[in-house]
Amino acid sequence: VQRLMDTGGYARAYTAATQFLRDYPDSPLQSEALFRQGVCAFQLGQWAAARDIFQRLRTRHNAPGPSAFSAFEEALPFYLAEIAYREGRYAEAMSQYQTVIASPRSSPYKPLAQAGLGWTYYQQGRCAESFAAFESLRTSNAGAITGSTLFALGDCAQRLGRTDDAMQALRQLLSQDPHNAWADDAALRLGELLVPQGRDGEARVLF
Repeated sequence: VQRLMDTGGYARAYTAATQFLRDYPDSPLQSEALFRQGVCAFQLGQWAAARDIFQRLRTRHNAPGPSAFSAFEEALPFYLAEIAYREGRYAEAMSQYQTVIASPRSSPYKPLAQAGLGWTYYQQGRCAESFAAFESLRTSNAGAITGSTLFALGDCAQRLGRTDDAMQALRQLLSQDPHNAWADDAALRLGELLVPQGRDGEARVLF
């Protein structure tokens, strides 16, 4: 299943995981297979199916007795948050993202959750909170911040009247990946911020 997922074959991987779950109901790998089935459903845009699978995993994990689910402990709330975000259930998304961020364990899902939290605020027009979430990610884990997130950070900073912070985010976007899909918009926005400061020469290079 994992090999199929690694090559983007999510539909085939979903089918393989489903068959494994049906054929080996007593396998100790049931939780792992169920998790991978949920990830495949998520990647295929099947939000309801993915949510159902992850909630079943949560129920299994929270049941009394030993659990084989600990390896996915940070992944579960992250994927539930991502699904809630895509379905417009922002309060639930924020709660799940914050669960991942607050975990004392080190996890590759933490910077992704920090970005997700920022986007959830951004979609609600809550620029102050969005700026804080994005800026925390930019300063603590710069390698995890994408061009689109840097553009949103710059946009929030500009709306908040924080021109220097806006220019810093836009410059980082252009420096980090000048061929990013957001690069042209970032260059235009940066130029527009430079002109009122009398820095027309710098702005012309960007336009």
